[in-house]
Amino acid sequence: MAGKISFVRQSMPDNYSKSVIEYSNASVNDISSRTETNQITLMPSLNLYGNFKLGQTQVLNVDLTATYTNNEYIRKYSEGNYFSHTKVNENLYDVAFSTDYNIQLKHNNSFGLNFSHLHSISSATYKGDFNDWSHLWTAETLLMGQYNQSFGKVYMSLQLGGDLLQYCLHRNEAKRYLSPHANILLNYQINSEHSILYGLNTGNSNPPMEWINNVSQDLDSLSVKRGNPYLEKTDYYNSYLVYAYPKGKINLQVAGLYFGAINNVFSDYYIENDKLVNTFRTGGNFHQLKGSLAVTYKIIPSLHIKLLGFYRYNKITGKVKQHRNEWGGSMDINYYWRDFAFNIHGKSTEKTLDNYPAFIDTPATYGAIVFSAHVPVV
Repeated sequence: MAGKISFVRQSMPDNYSKSVIEYSNASVNDISSRTETNQITLMPSLNLYGNFKLGQTQVLNVDLTATYTNNEYIRKYSEGNYFSHTKVNENLYDVAFSTDYNIQLKHNNSFGLNFSHLHSISSATYKGDFNDWSHLWTAETLLMGQYNQSFGKVYMSLQLGGDLLQYCLHRNEAKRYLSPHANILLNYQINSEHSILYGLNTGNSNPPMEWINNVSQDLDSLSVKRGNPYLEKTDYYNSYLVYAYPKGKINLQVAGLYFGAINNVFSDYYIENDKLVNTFRTGGNFHQLKGSLAVTYKIIPSLHIKLLGFYRYNKITGKVKQHRNEWGGSMDINYYWRDFAFNIHGKSTEKTLDNYPAFIDTPATYGAIVFSAHVPVV
C-alpha cells in the first residue's frame, strides 16, 4: 500500500487588459474597454494505491483519489458607459476509484477485470450581473473484461464491457445512459520486416459544468455566454490501421484513421434582445478520415531524415453542414556531431475543420536548432 497527500494553491490576481473597439455604423468610434480578472484556486487531494499479489499468477491493483477544489473568480468589464461585474465561488468534489484484477493463464494468454467509478459534485454561487446557485453531480461507472492472447504471429487484446453515465443539474431531470464499450487491438507480424496493426476504441463524453448550467454571463455590451442544461452525451469512435516496414536504414509506416463524434457538442450562436448569445448544443455529428505516410531514412548513423505526408477529410452533419479536404506534410532532419545535435524542421500550412465547428488556417512553420548534450562538471 502507498499513499500521497498534495496541496496546490494557484493565484492569478490583478490581471488587466485594455483595448480599443471599433463598431461599424456607430456614431462613436474608438471606444476603449477594460477587463480586470482575479482568480484563486485551492486544491488538496489524497491518493491511495495498493498492489496485491494473489499467488504466482494473479495480481490485484486498487487506486483511490479524492480531490477538493475551491475556485474564486472575479471579472470586471467596462466599455464607455457600460459596466459588467461577475463573481463566482465554486466548490468541486471529485472521487475516483478503480480496481484491476489480472490472471496469467497457461497458453500465452491472460484474463482481466476492471471496475472504475468517478463521482463529481460541483456547486457554484454567482453574484453580480447574474445571481444564482448552480449544482451539478456526475457519476460514471465502468465495468470491463479483458482477454489477451498470443498465438503464432498474431497478438490479440479484447476489452469489452459497459458504461453507466448519470448526471443531474439542480431543478432539471436526471439523465442516465447505459452504453457498450470496446477496446480492440490486433497485431499481425507478417514476417521479421512487415507487420499490420488494427485498433478500435469507443467511449463517450462526460459533460462539464461549464457546458451544463443555467448561467448567463455578459462578456461585453453585445455578447453573452450561456450554458445549456439539456445537452445529451456524445459517443466517440476511433479506428485505425497501421502497416509498418522497418528494414535496414529505412523505416516506412502507412496509416489510416477514422474518428467519429456522434451527437457532438457544438458551439451555437443566435441573436437575443440585440445581443449575440454564445451557447452549446448537441444534435450533429463530426467525422474525420485521415491517411498518412511516414518515412525515416538513416543515411549514416549520425544523420537521420524523417518525411511525413497526410490527407485529411473532415465533415460535419446536422444543423451545420460543412466539410473540408486537407493535404499536408512535415520534414525533420537531425545530425549528431560529438556533443552537438543539429535539427532542421519544417511543416506545411494546415487548413482544417475542427468539431466546434470552426475553420482553422495555420501558416507554414520552419526552424533550426543547435544544442549540446555535454553537461559541465561543477
